[in-house]
Amino acid sequence: MHNQLKTILAFCALLRCFSLTTFAEEQPAPGWELKDLEGKPVKLSDFKGKVILLNFWATWCPPCRDEIPDLVSLQQQYGPRGLVVLGIAMDAKGAAIVKPFVKTMAIS
Repeated sequence: MHNQLKTILAFCALLRCFSLTTFAEEQPAPGWELKDLEGKPVKLSDFKGKVILLNFWATWCPPCRDEIPDLVSLQQQYGPRGLVVLGIAMDAKGAAIVKPFVKTMAIS
């Protein structure tokens, strides 16, 4: 397991220890809307009732590239149980560069 994944899991465990789920129930995350690689709108409300792991990444970022296989694996393993791994690519050239990268890396 990569160090980044261990860090993510440790952070999630830490949040659970401090009972932040109560805080989240009282103050929901603010809504947002972005476009997917096909230009279709994606809203936070589309995932109501799911656990969301939000990952900001870029094709040019070596640590981001290293963690992608682990995040894909997490989605495959826990997606049926309600986990949604959402990646937000920060590449300045947008879909033109991200689409081929996503295909190469088999990102769902």
